[in-house]
Amino acid sequence: MKSTLISLFIIDKAVAGRKNAEQLQVIRESLNALEGGRVIDV
Repeated sequence: MKSTLISLFIIDKAVAGRKNAEQLQVIRESLNALEGGRVIDV
């Protein structure tokens, strides 16, 4: 049971990380549009 909870926690963190990455990409694109320049992903 404990290992199942740990696995679910890891999956949840991975999904949250992907959503955060997608949100950051949207923010970068918005800033790029506002500034009229390129956004360099570092």
